[in-house]
Amino acid sequence: MTRAGQTTTAGVYFHSLEGFRAVAVTLVLLLHHTLLSKTYLGVEFAWGLFSRGQFRMDIFFILSGFFAAWRGRSQTVASPSSLEFFLRRMFRLLPLLWILTSAKLMLILFTGEGGRHDDLGWFDIVRSYTMLPAAGYPVLLPAWTLSFELVFCTLWSVLLYLPGLARRGLLVFWAVLIAFYAWGEGKPSPDLPGFILHPYFLDFIGGALLGQATGGSSRCQWKPSWLVFGGCVVLVGGLAFEEEWQKASEFARRLLWGGGTGLLLAGVLGWEVSGRKLVMPAFVRFTARASYSIYLSHSLVLVALLPSLRGLLPQSSSRAQLMLLGGALAAFGGGLLVYWLVEKPVMRWLSAHPFLGLRIKESKKQR
Repeated sequence: MTRAGQTTTAGVYFHSLEGFRAVAVTLVLLLHHTLLSKTYLGVEFAWGLFSRGQFRMDIFFILSGFFAAWRGRSQTVASPSSLEFFLRRMFRLLPLLWILTSAKLMLILFTGEGGRHDDLGWFDIVRSYTMLPAAGYPVLLPAWTLSFELVFCTLWSVLLYLPGLARRGLLVFWAVLIAFYAWGEGKPSPDLPGFILHPYFLDFIGGALLGQATGGSSRCQWKPSWLVFGGCVVLVGGLAFEEEWQKASEFARRLLWGGGTGLLLAGVLGWEVSGRKLVMPAFVRFTARASYSIYLSHSLVLVALLPSLRGLLPQSSSRAQLMLLGGALAAFGGGLLVYWLVEKPVMRWLSAHPFLGLRIKESKKQR
């Protein structure tokens, strides 16, 4: 993940996308807190309010596709920047994943709280460090999404060798293949090659197409207000009939939640591209910058904290919710500390590395 809202083309900075990233990571944290508090304590945080809707990861995946395409708009055929894109993305994702996965393994070893990993095998550990697609969850539960990031980054680094028109054509072809696979097979496959046809990749594809369609001009090529309205209608409709959508296929759910999220994001982005000034508060910007740390570390904090609250939860429902709110704040604050004490120093060290630092400086000169 690059800094939220940041592009590397023409010095443009998207404040609106910064806000989306901060909101998405907060919603993910609250969802997992709801699920884990029910698992460990038998009480749902906020009475299950934040378990509604399945559009949180759609935001992250659409943003990943958007920024990948936006940064690659000006690249030419056979550009060496494709390898640079892949390497920098891996160096961005892997160090913190390795550190926190190791911390989770130590927690399991010393406390016995394995959660979904009471019977860890060597393959489970290997795939947890490498992001390889596989059935089940990695040791660090939220890191399941990084398998999608790995596959998309690998394929996108190959697509960067193609002209823009061919790139867009292959993205559309990929989306069509996903639709045919979903129609024929129904359930997505957890392993390659079926994994590349998982409906979640529609989010990456939509974000990439949006990134390539968003020009550097201050004039917006679409009607932002209509897109925002349409996105809100789709998401609100999905929430109103959520029980029915739960029974639908994964492909249909991604069309609903990913489509609604994409419309909303495109509309807000359109406002900003058209010249409307959107500036996020300082705390939102900091949360967005720390979103990767919060995302990877919050479940680790909750798994370490919630079991210690057994027997301490008040009988009063309102007081119990206040205690659970404290747990949510602890997980959020823990993520900010991980960013400040771990992720930021590691990224600073990597940027100063003789090889990586040179590549980053070269990238800045190209902007």
